[in-house]
Amino acid sequence: LRIAYGEHTFSSSFSGRSDDAAERLEMARTSPSLLALVDRWLARTPGLDGEFRFFDRYCEAVKKMLGDMKDEAESESSPSIRSQKLKDLEMQTKYFEQLMDTEQHASLVKRGQRRLSHEATQGALMIALYRDEPRFQPAHRFISLLMDVDSLLMQWRNNHSIFVQRMLGDKMGTGGSSGYRYLRSTVSDRYKVFLDFFNLSSYIIPRWYVPPLSDGMKDTLAVHFTDAKQERRFAAGARTRHAETKDKNTQ
Repeated sequence: LRIAYGEHTFSSSFSGRSDDAAERLEMARTSPSLLALVDRWLARTPGLDGEFRFFDRYCEAVKKMLGDMKDEAESESSPSIRSQKLKDLEMQTKYFEQLMDTEQHASLVKRGQRRLSHEATQGALMIALYRDEPRFQPAHRFISLLMDVDSLLMQWRNNHSIFVQRMLGDKMGTGGSSGYRYLRSTVSDRYKVFLDFFNLSSYIIPRWYVPPLSDGMKDTLAVHFTDAKQERRFAAGARTRHAETKDKNTQ
């Protein structure tokens, strides 16, 4: 675990202790990570299989959108603007292909440029596109909170690297690393745990292209109240969340 310091590993520092620290450390190391658990959860998103098959419908919608963009670009009278629009279309097409092609996605995962499995990515995308549906609202909020965790960690790493540079300059770090240069390198996408959630907006398509939910999916994602009191509590919570979102956007 971590960088060896003084020819000893991080885990060896816990050996010989009277408490259960070493045992808890090993349990944490061998247990599924939060990312792995989130991946499994997203892969079970309702609507990925069954009668709705969200991703098939999404791919068809993307093809239609790209086709419309191509028609618009080719109808442009100005050669320079037409050329620029076609270049933009080519870039977007390649980016969407990375999502729609399972082999390309697997290659990105292997290179560390993606974290989630293809099925989990589909689930996260579906939640993002249909986040207004009652049963997807808590899931969308949870994903946003996970991004907040990543953002706060990045801020802490950045502040830590600046502090170390002020205290040590370019000297070797106390933990055996190269010091500031190593810490500075950790302030990058490579060290984001939930990197895929940050990139998810790249695959959001305009509302008018989003595949409409079937009646069965609408019923699955709806909230069924057992009494009027429960319905009032849900409505009050929805109004509070809406007000919080509005305040956040105006800040």
